[in-house]
Amino acid sequence: PPGPPSSFLTGNLRDIPSGGEEWAQYRDLSRKHASDVIHFRVFGKHYIAINSAQAAYDLLDQRGTIYSSRPRMPMLKELMGWEWNLVLMAYGESFFAHRRIVQQE
Repeated sequence: PPGPPSSFLTGNLRDIPSGGEEWAQYRDLSRKHASDVIHFRVFGKHYIAINSAQAAYDLLDQRGTIYSSRPRMPMLKELMGWEWNLVLMAYGESFFAHRRIVQQE
């Protein structure tokens, strides 16, 4: 997705809206870049700002299985053996099986 140009080390740290009425600043960025989805990079991490209900529905509801997984945490999962923990599980068959068990009435 489009977004403001980033600097080498800090990325878009100075471009992320702050200081009150952030929603208006995100709206202005969305209009400036002609996109409902704006990309920021801060210290090597990628962040996405979704600026419309339709974009949120399309990305998070229609294609939720693509974007709704958890980050990879090798220290907790592989080294400490917490891959069984539902909170840390990535989306997939194992996650859905465990969630079915937890949500039984």
